[in-house]
Amino acid sequence: MGHLWRKRPKISTTWKFVFILIQFGAPTCIAIIGLYARKPSQDIDKWLNIQIAIALVALTVMLIRECFERYYSNEKDCIDSILCGLDELVWNRDKLSGPLQQHRITLFQLKRRRWWKRVFTPCWTHILVPRTRIPPSGPRPQRTFRVNHRDAEYCEGVAGLVFHNGKTVMVSEPLPNLHSPGVTDEVFKNWAELTNDKWKIAKKRCDHSRRIGGVTIYLDQERWGVIVVDSSDPLAVDAIKLNNKNMQRTLAMLGSYLDKVKP
Repeated sequence: MGHLWRKRPKISTTWKFVFILIQFGAPTCIAIIGLYARKPSQDIDKWLNIQIAIALVALTVMLIRECFERYYSNEKDCIDSILCGLDELVWNRDKLSGPLQQHRITLFQLKRRRWWKRVFTPCWTHILVPRTRIPPSGPRPQRTFRVNHRDAEYCEGVAGLVFHNGKTVMVSEPLPNLHSPGVTDEVFKNWAELTNDKWKIAKKRCDHSRRIGGVTIYLDQERWGVIVVDSSDPLAVDAIKLNNKNMQRTLAMLGSYLDKVKP
C-alpha cells in the first residue's frame, strides 16, 4: 500500500539563493540610485561595501542553515518512512471513514524539563515532545505532555499513561464524540477523564479522537519516548494490532535507527 498523501513541496537551494539576492539586491539598488542623485561616488562605494558585507554574512548564515535543514530533513524522512510501515500495520484505511488527518500516528520524544520549571513544579520531571506525525498533510503537532518517571498521577494524557506503563500496550476506552450536536460540559469532562486530561483543554482543543492507544519506545533499555495512535473511528485502534510481531519488528527497526542518529 503506497502513500495516500502528498509530501509538502520543498524550496530548492537555488530558489533560496535567488530570494536572498532579491532581498538584499533590491534595497541596494534603490540606495545607490538615491545616493547617486544626492552625494558623490565615494559615499556610494562605502554604502555598497556595507551592503556586500551584509549580503555575504546573510549568505553564510543561509548555507549553514541549509546544511542543518538537510540533515534534519533526511532524518525526519527516514523516521516518517518507518512510521508509514506502522501506518500499514495499524490501520485498514480502506475501511476507515472520515478524512485521513483524523487517523494519525505521532512520535513523541522524552526530554527533561528546564530547571526553572522543575523548581516551580517538581512533580513533573520530564516532558513528551512531538517529533513527527503522519499523515504529514495534517496540522503540525504542538501539544506536549508532562510526565513523571515514577508516579502515574503526574503523567498527562494517554501519552503519559503509555509512557508510565512501559512495555505494556495501552488503548483507551471508546471516547464520546465531541463534535455531535448539543455537546455539554459533562461530555467534555467524560472525554477528559477517559484520556487522563483536563476538561478545559479538551473543550478548547475539541479533538476528533474517539479512541487513543500507544506503545513505549525503548533505547538502551531506557524509555526514549512513545508512539501514540488516535482515530475518529472508535473501532480502529486495536491493542492486538499494536502488540503483534510485525509491529514489534517495526518498532525495533525504529529504535535501531534512533540509536544511530541520537546525539
